[in-house]
Amino acid sequence: MQIFTNSSSRFIVSHFEGVENSKLKFAVPFFTAHKQLLEMLENGCQIKLIVRLGYPTSPQSLAALFNKKYQHLIQIRFFTSHHFHSKLYLFDEDKALVGSANLTDSALFSNQEIIIELDNNNAAEIFELSELFDAYWEQAAPLDEKQLSIYEKIYYALPALEMSKDVESIEKALGKVEFNNIKRDEIKRDKKQKLNEEFAKKYQLTVGVFNQMLNLYTSSYKPLYLDKLPARLEFDEFFHFVRSHYATGDSWKHRNQNHAFYEPELKMILDEWRQNVVQTENAHGEHLYLRAHEVYPKFQAFLGSPDIIQATEIKQLLQFLVLGVNSMGARIRYYKNVESFVTKLLIDNDEEHIKSGLIYLLYGRDEVKYRMVELIEGNRRIIGFGRSAITEILGWLNQDELPIINEKITKVMSYFGYDVEQYAE
Repeated sequence: MQIFTNSSSRFIVSHFEGVENSKLKFAVPFFTAHKQLLEMLENGCQIKLIVRLGYPTSPQSLAALFNKKYQHLIQIRFFTSHHFHSKLYLFDEDKALVGSANLTDSALFSNQEIIIELDNNNAAEIFELSELFDAYWEQAAPLDEKQLSIYEKIYYALPALEMSKDVESIEKALGKVEFNNIKRDEIKRDKKQKLNEEFAKKYQLTVGVFNQMLNLYTSSYKPLYLDKLPARLEFDEFFHFVRSHYATGDSWKHRNQNHAFYEPELKMILDEWRQNVVQTENAHGEHLYLRAHEVYPKFQAFLGSPDIIQATEIKQLLQFLVLGVNSMGARIRYYKNVESFVTKLLIDNDEEHIKSGLIYLLYGRDEVKYRMVELIEGNRRIIGFGRSAITEILGWLNQDELPIINEKITKVMSYFGYDVEQYAE
C-alpha cells in the first residue's frame, strides 16, 4: 500500500500515464481530465466511467470521449444526485486507488489530495471495491449524446457558482439518478425508461465492437458483394461461421475477456471464412451469395422506403416479415402455418399501426434507441413483433450502418475476448 499526495515523486497523475491494454473502472463525481483517458483509449484500454452530471464535470470533456474511433472501448454512465461522492479507480482488478481526488486536472496535478494505492497484497479489499463499482454501474444511467447535449445547455446557462448548486435543473431534465444504498428506498423507474437504459447499456457497446471487427475485415479484404450488399450484412455471415464451427455451445463463456489476446486467432479464422465464402459451391459461400442476390433485395422491395411500405398490401408485407426475419420465422411453429400467424398479427394490430411503426423504426428521426424502445414497449408497439424481430429488421435496413444485433453476435464477440453483455437466446 502506498500514499500519493501530489508531492515529490508521488503525483496522482502518474497512475494514469503509460497505461496500456488494461480494463479500467473509474467512478468519480467530477470529471475534466479527458486527455488522460484519450491516451489510455489510444493505448488499447477498455474503460467504464461513472460521473456525476453537475458542476464542474465538463460537458466538453465528456464530448471528447464520444469519438467513434473509441466507441467499442469506452462506456459512460452517470448519476445526477449530489449524494454521489465516491472516488474509486480500478486497474485490471489488481490495483485500486481510493481517496479524495476527482478525475480532474487540478486533482491529478496540483491539489493537495490524498490517494491510497492498493495492490495484490490487498486482494480482498480490491475484490470488495470491485463489487461496489459493479453496484454503482448497475444503477447508473447510460450517457448518450442527446443527454449530454441537454446537460451542456444547463451547464453553460448559469455562472459557475449557481451551476454548482443547480441540482434541481439537472434532475428535472435528466431524471433523478441516485445510488440506492441501505438508507434510501429503491428508485422506481417505469418499464420504458428501464428499457431505454438497457438498450443504451448493451446496444451502443455491441455496435462499437461490431464496427471494430468489421474494420479489420474491410482493411484486409474487399467485400465480395459491395455493389449489392452493405459490408455489415456480408460480415454478419462471418458470425454464423464462427458460431457453427468455433464458438459452439457454451465455449464462449470460458474465454479470457481480453480481445487483444485473441486478435491473431480472429485474423486466422477470418482468413478461413473468406476462403470459404469466395466459393459459391461452398455452403457458406452459397448462403452469402443468396443473401446478396435474393434476401437483401427482398428487404428493399418490401421495406426500402416509407412509400414502399405504405403501398405494399399488408398481408404480403407480413408474410415477407414472417418468412424473412429469423426471429419471427421461429414462431411459426406455434401456429398452423404462415397464414394463421399473419391472421393473428392482423387481429392484434391495425394495418396503419403496423405500417407507421415500421416507417418510424426504419426512417424516423429520433435516436435509434428511442425508436427501438417505442416499437418494443411504447405507443408504437406492434403485438407479435418481439425485441429480437425489431433489432433484426433494423439491422437489415437503416441509414446509420447499424448491424443486426442478436445472441449469435454477442456470443461470438465474447469468444474473441470482447466484454459485452449477452442477448438472450
